[in-house]
Amino acid sequence: GAAPALPMGYTGAREVRARMLGLLLGDGYLPTSGSVTITSADTGLMSALKKEAAAYGVDVRERVRNRKSGMPSYEYALVTDEDREKASSYRNHMKIWLDSLGLLGRLASEKHIPSQVFTWDKQSVEEFVHGLFEADGCAKSNGARSKLPCIVFSFTSYALVEQLRTLLAVRLGIYSTAIERRPVESMSSSQSHGYTITPKQDAYVIRISNRTAVQRFTEVVGGFYGSKTKKLCALMDSCPPAARDDGMVFGYLGSEPRGLRHVYDLHVDHPDHLFVLENGMIVANSDVQFATADAGYFGKQLTN
Repeated sequence: GAAPALPMGYTGAREVRARMLGLLLGDGYLPTSGSVTITSADTGLMSALKKEAAAYGVDVRERVRNRKSGMPSYEYALVTDEDREKASSYRNHMKIWLDSLGLLGRLASEKHIPSQVFTWDKQSVEEFVHGLFEADGCAKSNGARSKLPCIVFSFTSYALVEQLRTLLAVRLGIYSTAIERRPVESMSSSQSHGYTITPKQDAYVIRISNRTAVQRFTEVVGGFYGSKTKKLCALMDSCPPAARDDGMVFGYLGSEPRGLRHVYDLHVDHPDHLFVLENGMIVANSDVQFATADAGYFGKQLTN
């Protein structure tokens, strides 16, 4: 759904469970019957989350499962004091909250970002994005030449990735690429702790690859915990400064779908060549620093 319109000067409401929700949307199991759980192999992340969640009455308990596949279990159940609230069929207050957000019982491909998230204060939105990043995001080097990290989010829910793209832009000023669909038949299996993971559904992907956007994202999550956050910060620390100021100097006004169109990009074999567009904006050789096929409009180096 569309992001709710917020009045000028609106500061938003604090939500202490924001990071937890991000993790649940990425790596959570949200059944109507049984325990709400998070699956994560990052023990440091879950240890820090356990301490944080205790402040709002949630006990993050590790649960050992004997899987038929023999794959090790990295599952954590969210346990609360079992106080039944009126007009609710659930005792666990996290389940009551998730039910009020319309998320309880949703499969991974059916998950979405509740409209309430768009109305939270900046700190809560940042913690929510951090939780999503630690769950279903990754950071990788964007090439030996620039060493600028590329941040990738991948979900089986189109609604979730579309809403995340909007949330990043309108609340945090972080612009990502257009949504890319990856058909399941095009994806290869991967290895995790010695076991083969085979994709079963199409995935929808966005990338944050512009230097300004990557720097802003790193500033948002850099003070938080988690192995992926530590990796992103290490990649940024090893990234050399840009040869010139290629920061984006315009603000986001809106977008208008134009359908599928052929586009053309020019390349001159020169390390510092610029093009002046008809609208007065200058665009650099986009495939020198960024992958043109993936970058989209905001992936280009823009300056004035």
